[in-house]
Amino acid sequence: MSLFDFIKKPLPPPTEQTEETQTKINRLETQLRLKENSLKASTQKISMLSNLIEASKNINSVLDLSQLLTIIIEFSQRIMNADAGSLMLVDDKSKELVFEVALGDVGENLKKQIRLPMGQGIAGWVAQAGEPLNIEDVYEDSRFCRDYDIKTGYRTKSMLCVPLKVNEKVIGVGQVINKVDGSSFSKEDLEMFSIFCSLTAVAIEKARMHEAILENEKMTRELEYAKTIQQSFLTHQFPSNEHISFGAQNISAKHVGGDLYEAFSLPNNRVGVVIGDVSGKGISAALYMARFISDFRFLAELQPTVDEVLVRTNNVLCERSLQGMFITLCYLCFDLENNKLYIGNGGHLPPITYDPLQKKAFPLKNISGPPLGMIPNMKYGVQTYDLMPGQHFVLYTDGIIEARNRQKEEFSLDRLIQEVESHEKLTSEELVTHIIKEVQKYSSGVSQHDDLTVVAIKMA
Repeated sequence: MSLFDFIKKPLPPPTEQTEETQTKINRLETQLRLKENSLKASTQKISMLSNLIEASKNINSVLDLSQLLTIIIEFSQRIMNADAGSLMLVDDKSKELVFEVALGDVGENLKKQIRLPMGQGIAGWVAQAGEPLNIEDVYEDSRFCRDYDIKTGYRTKSMLCVPLKVNEKVIGVGQVINKVDGSSFSKEDLEMFSIFCSLTAVAIEKARMHEAILENEKMTRELEYAKTIQQSFLTHQFPSNEHISFGAQNISAKHVGGDLYEAFSLPNNRVGVVIGDVSGKGISAALYMARFISDFRFLAELQPTVDEVLVRTNNVLCERSLQGMFITLCYLCFDLENNKLYIGNGGHLPPITYDPLQKKAFPLKNISGPPLGMIPNMKYGVQTYDLMPGQHFVLYTDGIIEARNRQKEEFSLDRLIQEVESHEKLTSEELVTHIIKEVQKYSSGVSQHDDLTVVAIKMA
């Protein structure tokens, strides 16, 4: 072909060339946009994963629950690029969801205003069903309650709501609301938030366990302190008198208990001894006991007779009337000048005595009135006995005779009487130690269910 012929060859129609080129350009632009979107999505996912890793490190390094909850919500907003976030925990007592932390413009109002029953609202539904939700427009969801938006002045649109589970138990609900860029949450967003909430639930449970351990340690220290204070109220220095000797021991079933004893000198060569058992156990009984000992000793020094001491003490306790508490009590007044013993009893177990002439131990018969602190203006009878050298008296609380072995058989009053009778040559202190050891040996392998208290008095 000649050059002239080539030049003369007709060119393709301009319109065809333009359409074909434009199609290629459009295709390339579409591919470019897809790659840009894919790159953007990948970048966002990498950013979310990076934030998730950072969040995992942070929430697993914090054991303070209050601080942890705040960190969780801060990261949930950052990871999900959300405008607001909240965390609700299940109140096991009321069966309600309680807003523990809420961040964003709506946060403080939510915390103050909302307790959500299980099953109510979107969060309540998620907590009850144990399933996550991704809602594009909550106003189109019948479970959503607009009252909260009305109260707070906030417009909720899209939402992710995920249960917090530990061993399949729902302990709370995490929420993020409204993406900052105005778009809706995606399926990938829900997957990412669900992973985050799984990490969150484990961290919360760990913090709760740590908090419980600290609280238990604190309570143990406080109980030990309370025990020290309580023991300081019990007599350790007995009245010094050549005609009478004492021994006593108290072992609480818990850190602190309700058993008490006291021995003190009185005017006219008299000695008072009291043993009692406050209704209930624990700190309240210990505090009641501590105040009672102080009051009783004061009244015993003021009132000349046993019956007057009991009447006055009973009225004081009735006036105080602390949550229906009362005390069983046995009060012995030893008149060493006249070798007489006066006994007043308010619902307590009768003392055991060892008679050196008969070489027998037996319960002393005495008139028992109701426990003190129950009925005001009660009169209490008093029994009088002659004292003799070598005579033993043993006072005790029901924890001694009701201690049980593995067959659930009680130690019993008869066994206690036998121990007193067969060990009459022991000193008061030795006898108390022996009785406590026998009771503990008898109930070996069984948890102590009541306080153990024994007081022994021996006449020289």
